[in-house]
Amino acid sequence: MHFEAITPTEPSQSFLKFRFLLAQVTWFITEKATRLESLSKESLANLEQANQLLETHSGVVYLNHREKKDAALAIGLVLKYLPNAHTMLGPAGLKHFDKDRDRSSAMLYKLIRYLHVYALPVFQHNDKMQDRYSPEEIAFMSTQLRELSSLLMGNAHTIYGITPEGTRNEDGILTKARTGLGRLEQYHTPSETFYLPVGLIYPPHAEKNTIEVGKPILLPDSIDFSTLPLPNSTEDARHRAEMITDELMRYLAQLLPEESRGYYGT
Repeated sequence: MHFEAITPTEPSQSFLKFRFLLAQVTWFITEKATRLESLSKESLANLEQANQLLETHSGVVYLNHREKKDAALAIGLVLKYLPNAHTMLGPAGLKHFDKDRDRSSAMLYKLIRYLHVYALPVFQHNDKMQDRYSPEEIAFMSTQLRELSSLLMGNAHTIYGITPEGTRNEDGILTKARTGLGRLEQYHTPSETFYLPVGLIYPPHAEKNTIEVGKPILLPDSIDFSTLPLPNSTEDARHRAEMITDELMRYLAQLLPEESRGYYGT
């Protein structure tokens, strides 16, 4: 298959107004269709704080992953409640861009580019059809994600979305996250990007589908950088990213019922 190079552009103010109105209608329909619980006052307050920060910061929205619809819910949440997010990007498993393997997702990810939401394919270690893609295609995907992350995450009004576990967990219990979340620090200075945990809770862990949003986190307020290893080697870089990831995941775990916190329950 062919992978297109993506060149994000800055949306106009008139387009942002149109997208915001579209998001209100779409979210209303989504709430009814998916039996989604209304957001709590605390979640709304945290979203408002994050939206204000987007005037001067970029942000990372990270969430647990149980169902295929999680990505669509996260995108809808950002478009409705974070209108200061002009551009959104993030990784998604390669198979979701292959129309022969996941036609609905391939169509969705192509269409949302018109909303300035850019899902970028990544090659996952557990892809059982890896021989379907050439080394050149895999290298292209990795380079594109790295370059666009570096280009956009230093800018205000940008949201990066990620599911740190890297795959769906149908039982809704958190597993140990991969290190991608912690590696994002290489694309921004410590004080220019906030991290926003979003907990998705489904029955039987809640009466209705529920979204809980935590407070925006700036890394210097949460992590003592003097305790982290410097990324002078591959192993040190991995360990540093793991420590940052685990600290951020603890904030996400606190948004979930105790029985869903899994690896981050202690």
